[in-house]
Amino acid sequence: MKKILSILLPGLFFITTFSLDAQRNKVTLNLNHTRIKDVFSEIEKQTDYLFFYSKSKINPKQIISIVVQNKPVTEVLDELFKGTNIRFSVIQNHIVVTNDSEQNPEQQDLQSQKKKIQGYCEESGRRTPDWCKYPD
Repeated sequence: MKKILSILLPGLFFITTFSLDAQRNKVTLNLNHTRIKDVFSEIEKQTDYLFFYSKSKINPKQIISIVVQNKPVTEVLDELFKGTNIRFSVIQNHIVVTNDSEQNPEQQDLQSQKKKIQGYCEESGRRTPDWCKYPD
């Protein structure tokens, strides 16, 4: 009996934890003519997520309407930003919102100029192609 309990209890704990985590990541919204920053705030209240965005890239006063019931946050954001150039990334409990179309021209130029750099180091007269050790 003890063996069975020692096997079942950790499994039940995992299932309960997974279920609670899934519930925290679902939201219900009924917002009409609401600023996008207020939508972010409402999602933050209902979940463990925090939003990060630049006011120069995302207009926090943009008015939107959204009605969803018990949907995962990622689906809500996909629906919210559908047909726009706004993208988001989920990194642990942070949601980073960016604007795809406003890529810095310098970044575009650097991306088109990617080059492979190769080399080697010499240690005691022999080449070590993968790494170098520098004296302290």
